[in-house]
Amino acid sequence: MDIEQKSVGVDDFDVSPEQMTSALPLLYQSGYLTIKKYNPILQSYQLDYPNKEVRVGIAHF
Repeated sequence: MDIEQKSVGVDDFDVSPEQMTSALPLLYQSGYLTIKKYNPILQSYQLDYPNKEVRVGIAHF
């Protein structure tokens, strides 16, 4: 899953499991993704992997 340079909005996180169209909220909530930057003008977040081990593990998934 290519996460680098992926920007998401607040609405992408505020989704019930039944309505999820992406795995991103679940990956963030479980700690496999972290917020790297926040853009207050666009109200968007840039996500990234928290460490090399997670990056490698997701790449092999």
